[in-house]
Amino acid sequence: MKAFRVVQLIILISAIVGLIVILCLFMAGKMSFKTLFHIEDPVVLLEKTQEMDGVTNISIDVSSSDISFSQSDSDSIEIVYKGPEKYKDDPDVEITNTDDTLHITQDKDEYVWGFSFTRRIIEVKIPASYRGAITIASSSGDIKLTGSYILAELSIKLTSGDVCGDDVTCETIYIKSSSGDFRFSSLEADLITLTHSSGNTNVDSIIGETKIHSSSGDTNIGTLTGKTKISVTSGDIAISDFSGYGEMKVSSGDIRVTVARSEGDLSIDTTSGDVKVTMGNDAAYSVHASCTCGDVSSDYDLDFSHEKQSAAGTIGENPSDQLTIDTTSGDINIA
Repeated sequence: MKAFRVVQLIILISAIVGLIVILCLFMAGKMSFKTLFHIEDPVVLLEKTQEMDGVTNISIDVSSSDISFSQSDSDSIEIVYKGPEKYKDDPDVEITNTDDTLHITQDKDEYVWGFSFTRRIIEVKIPASYRGAITIASSSGDIKLTGSYILAELSIKLTSGDVCGDDVTCETIYIKSSSGDFRFSSLEADLITLTHSSGNTNVDSIIGETKIHSSSGDTNIGTLTGKTKISVTSGDIAISDFSGYGEMKVSSGDIRVTVARSEGDLSIDTTSGDVKVTMGNDAAYSVHASCTCGDVSSDYDLDFSHEKQSAAGTIGENPSDQLTIDTTSGDINIA
């Protein structure tokens, strides 16, 4: 036991001495966080220009890189990869062509034991006239799309990182991230699917059938048009201008939606949280609202029962659509 305590003491003293040495090197300017963690300014490791003719899919499969897309007036696809200078002679990213697909791939085992925190950056500049697909799979890194895109498909699968962009119009949009935020100016597609375990969704405008699922995070949408299914485990839903039908559900959080125009039945449900629905001039519903623990209030002439824990009635002229609102614990307000 005595020998074990001596070993513990030696280890403790060694650790303290090591920390003191590192602190002295920092104070003397001989060491910084960049040198300690091998953080370098990324340098250009690879450049390639590819003619757009014949390319209908740009596929990116990387382990750890920020990815940015931008547009140009040229007829070529330009790719620049930046990273640690030590890989200048042997880049860990490869660019190849297979049939109609342009592949950008990265060595999955890159720098596992090197403790390098230098950013990897893949910059892709595509012609504004490109109408093919973009598919991205990445373990770690942010993704940004600058400009207005009209594509066949946008598919992004990301483990950790944010996804942001300007305007995207596609046949299908699929974006999934385990951890990270989604931010777009506008999304338009026949089918839009946004899924993440942890992160916020912020989109100014969405047009098309929309499915949003989030385990943890807020969903904020400016204008939402079309069939809608939004499911949030923990977080709020806020929609400023809704024209459509479908369902919105939150386990823990509030729902606030302004209905500009009713285009079908709408179901709103919270387990723990308040609901506020504001009606526009073109909204018309047969309404049924119910709280298990909470109150129902409304600016409209509804029939209240069970000590204002439920209400029913009609809003607007000749309603053909049903609005159903249920809360287990939370208040309901219809204005």
